[in-house]
Parts: sequence; structure tokens; C-alpha cells
Amino acid sequence: MAIVIRDEFTDTDGTLLTAHAIAPVNTPLAAWTALSGGAAIYSNRAQRAATTDINVVDALVSDCVVSVNLIITAGASAAIAYRVTDVNNWWMVRIINAGMDIYEFTASVLTMRATVAHTYNSGTSYPMVLTLDGAVATVLCDGATITYTSGVRQLVTNHGLRFSTAACYADNFQIEIAGNPSPLPIAEYYKRRIITE
Repeated sequence: MAIVIRDEFTDTDGTLLTAHAIAPVNTPLAAWTALSGGAAIYSNRAQRAATTDINVVDALVSDCVVSVNLIITAGASAAIAYRVTDVNNWWMVRIINAGMDIYEFTASVLTMRATVAHTYNSGTSYPMVLTLDGAVATVLCDGATITYTSGVRQLVTNHGLRFSTAACYADNFQIEIAGNPSPLPIAEYYKRRIITE
């Protein structure tokens, strides 16, 4: 696997994600985009800065592994938003105190597609790993696993974060893909082509 995006949210408190440079890894030279509300950095973690929000990056890949550390509080949720087309069309996998859910949001209609009961304690950091492979989304978080299959927005390459309140946090956001994350430079391509012909 090759890491194409990793953001550790190291920045000045109050910096909006849209004004923050993704680091230490940003192969596609992506930038955070706020589709609703907004998120900002505090104590080197991302959290909601305005209303319920979605913030995404274009990783240029739809099939990938998205991982992040999520922290929630009582009655609140934090989520990976994935395959996000726009503010009215996206997927998310979220954790709340009682479990983990996959939701589809299409044409502004939110529908739960899968759920698993699990206890997530407030204030604890939980690593969530979402694997997107074709139509299949598989999520692992604290020993709980959830899977859902759908071809809806299967080729969309925007992935990111969603928070229900400002009392939820994310850290170490990462996107990985299989193989080499970038093609050969043009000069190297032609050099190899000449040698083999």
C-alpha cells in the first residue's frame, strides 16, 4: 500500500481546514474543501467549527483505504465521509456511543444502510479503517466490523470527515492505495520504452 494523503492536523489553533496545508503527505496536492459548515484545528486535531459539516479532499482514487482516529462525546457522532459528490450526495460511516452505522445520503435523503451495536466511550480515541473496493465498503473500528455493498457513486474520489457537534475530534487522517501512487515521469517512460524496443 502507498500513502497518498496523510494529515496530522499540525497547525495553529483556529486554523480552518480550508486554510490548512495537508501534511506530512499530499501526493495529489489536494486541499480540504468545506461542503457544509466548516472544520478547524485545535490542539492538532480537527473538529467542527460551524454547523454540522462535511470536509473532503480529492484523493483522485475511489478505491482506497481511508483511516482516521475519531473521538466522540455523549450523544454526538464523528464519521468518515466517503465518495462525496456534493453536499446532497455522499456516504458516511459514523460512530456513536451505541455503535457504528453506514449511511447513504442521496438527493438530500439520509438512509441507514448498515449498523452494528458496539460501545464507544466518550473521550476515547478510536482508529477507524474504511476499505473501499469496488462496490464494497468494509469498516473496522475497535473490533467491530460493518460491510455494505452498493454501486452508487462508486467512482467518486472525494473522501473526508463529518462531525455532528464541535465536541468530536479527528486525528491522523490517511488515504492509501495499492501499488505506486503516481505514474512514471514522461522522460522515464520513453527511456524505458526505447530500451525495451
